[in-house]
Amino acid sequence: MTEFTKAGSSLSAGLGQAFAEATTCFFKPDGFHFQDGGMALDLDGDSFRLFAKVGVVLQDGGAHKTVWQARGDSASKFCVLCKNICTPDSKVVEEDGSAMLRCNQIHLDELVASTDHELRANARYLERMSRTLSNDESVALQQALGLTFAKRGLLLDRALDRLVNPTKVFMHDYMHALFVDGVVNLVTCLTFEAFISAGLNGVWESFSEFLAHWAVLRPMGAANAACDAMISCVRLSELVVATSRIDVSPARLLGCVHKFLESFTAAFGYECLTPKCHWLLHLPEILEKNGRRLNCAVLEKKHRMPKRCATELANISGSASKSLLSERFAHHLSAIASHSFDCDVGLVQGRKAPKKSRQLIMDALGLEGDDIPVNVGKDSRFSQPGLCAQGDAVLLNGPDGILAARVKLRFEVSEEAVSMMEVMEFSQRIRGTAKAVWRLSESPLQCWETKAILAAVEHCVYADGTVGTILPFEFS
Repeated sequence: MTEFTKAGSSLSAGLGQAFAEATTCFFKPDGFHFQDGGMALDLDGDSFRLFAKVGVVLQDGGAHKTVWQARGDSASKFCVLCKNICTPDSKVVEEDGSAMLRCNQIHLDELVASTDHELRANARYLERMSRTLSNDESVALQQALGLTFAKRGLLLDRALDRLVNPTKVFMHDYMHALFVDGVVNLVTCLTFEAFISAGLNGVWESFSEFLAHWAVLRPMGAANAACDAMISCVRLSELVVATSRIDVSPARLLGCVHKFLESFTAAFGYECLTPKCHWLLHLPEILEKNGRRLNCAVLEKKHRMPKRCATELANISGSASKSLLSERFAHHLSAIASHSFDCDVGLVQGRKAPKKSRQLIMDALGLEGDDIPVNVGKDSRFSQPGLCAQGDAVLLNGPDGILAARVKLRFEVSEEAVSMMEVMEFSQRIRGTAKAVWRLSESPLQCWETKAILAAVEHCVYADGTVGTILPFEFS
């Protein structure tokens, strides 16, 4: 890698310098530079060398534009991973007024893949032509190539050519693809519009009942094709989300994507496709490369952390950004040292139990003694990726099969993680759905080892006191 200096003109140099200045505030390193063979750090007289290889770059659509200078959803070529030129307007623009386009290819074998060399060649062609073209001509060329010219763009940094392979590390964020103005939102809206077109104008109002009781719209017979598309979308979403925590075959995911896109176009036509529908075709190949599909949900939640400091920031001079970066960097290091990488089963940032809670726990476990340490906490981790909180419905690994329960209290006794729960027994499974109904057991309030929890699930309580749950993909 190239050595970073304050005079560096590339974006990578600028980022490296900013990181160096931030670390100086806390580590006080005597030296900081990149060279072939890793990043060299001299900290308090000791020398360290850090090595890293880029695995994936996880991004939403906005980040694609910033990092790779992708033109975005309105470009004639809106996907940096494909060479297909997709120019038809999406019918969705009639509603939102955007210039959004669509891709009529709904099967992976219809796509023509771009290479890293081609991406960089296009970016550098833009760089050359920017010196001679007028502004209008430059915009038209960028529109056609699907890239935006940026003087310090990563694709223009020659020093990164052998270190960063854009098409190999590119990862779409499935949260934005599906749930944030994404495919699920689109399919839900189009499905309801199909019912309205069939004369059922109260479908939006009846959706509250749909949520409360998980009824289905298909028996109405008004828009069966739209319902099929909606069901395919739900099944696809379940499978995609499951790739974060369990092994899912890329071939199975690809088949599910194809089935959804086929049912979508059968119900609403190709004209309603959007770029995020096209993103779905790339999810299986990215899963095959990396073994897991990641999302930005946790990273998005971290936005509130710098905002919390920025709200109170009174220094609006030229060093305001550096001050905010330094403060957040210190907080982040503290979090890393204390709990960020602690994924063991047990309380998350537990605290000493109040007197009343302690007595309740000791009585439930039949324990006595003031010397027994008891902690409680807001959240408890039951597995490496799994958390639960008070009031959550969970599935339990019971001695005779799976049970359901609602969490009442999470605690640790002598560092052993235990959860007090209202346990329920299986009542019935609703045929053709992922829904199960449970009833309270004869002795509902029980203490279980927290590690016996299999998953936290969505639930609703019915008038007769029974509880309905949606079973996760791996249990349905």
